[in-house]
Amino acid sequence: MSTYRIGIDAGGTKVAYGLFDEENRLLDRFQQPTPTEADGPTFCGMVIDSIHTILEKNRLTLADLAGIGVCMPSFILFEQGYVCMTSAMVNIRDFAMRDYLAQRLGVPIVLDNDSNVAALAEHRFGAGQGSRHMIYMAVSTGIGSGLILNGQLFRGSYGWAGSAVGYLYSNQVVSGVGGTRYGPSRAIKRGDFALMLCKAFGLESYSVGSGFADVPNSAYYANAVGTLKDLGVVSGDGRRFRPTDSVTRQDAMVMLQKAMQSAGWTLYDGGASSLNSFQDGSNTSAYARGAVACMVQMGILSGDSQGRLNPRGTLNRAEMAVVLHKAMTY
Repeated sequence: MSTYRIGIDAGGTKVAYGLFDEENRLLDRFQQPTPTEADGPTFCGMVIDSIHTILEKNRLTLADLAGIGVCMPSFILFEQGYVCMTSAMVNIRDFAMRDYLAQRLGVPIVLDNDSNVAALAEHRFGAGQGSRHMIYMAVSTGIGSGLILNGQLFRGSYGWAGSAVGYLYSNQVVSGVGGTRYGPSRAIKRGDFALMLCKAFGLESYSVGSGFADVPNSAYYANAVGTLKDLGVVSGDGRRFRPTDSVTRQDAMVMLQKAMQSAGWTLYDGGASSLNSFQDGSNTSAYARGAVACMVQMGILSGDSQGRLNPRGTLNRAEMAVVLHKAMTY
């Protein structure tokens, strides 16, 4: 009967392993330095080797394991077991880690953000025992949080973007849409995105106003639009910028690439092969293909769980937060 479990905490400086029995007693522990330069397969190879080492030491086999839990300081799509990006190991991004490990170990794998896991642990076994509601705050190599509501871990509809929103807010790149609401499902307007790009990369110019007929100088984003025009990041159609139109995903990547170049980044257009891996990559407009491919190759832009890039679709505020956070911390 499979009764043992292994917990793995991949942090900013070390990867810690614990072997537990069916009564949650810690039987063995092991740790190793975090391989900060590793990509997904390389990291998983190290983890698999360490799991075998622990099992052999304790005269166990994979057949004795009921499951393995892995937590990381990452943007993780929990239901898909998919790592969007990892702060401590920047080369692990857009990687189906849960399935990768499960296929090679033949053991059920649970993969989640480390703050979520820590919140659950404190609620069930630590300081939060008996509490109906609880907030967990982690202040370590980085800062994270987990929320327990009515005894359950709260993820929210856009929980995968929570850390990115917090990062942008703390760096004064974004604010809410009124009251205490962020509005993650709302589409980003072109004027707002221009303002966010200027704040994210510290872009400014000496001109006042936007330089476009449809952007009044009194608009809160007017100077940002004017700055991006001066820097060659945007051009509109010559006279109009259409600031209240929703920005498409492909236009956002064109603007982002040019903004990063204006901020001093050396970026080149990506290759067409980067788009071919998506079933709708060919829908990317010709003018945007290089920029979109560049962001895909950098891991800043990713597709959905169905393998679609949706280049002509709109970018919502949650997606924008993740994209900008990846770019700012690349």
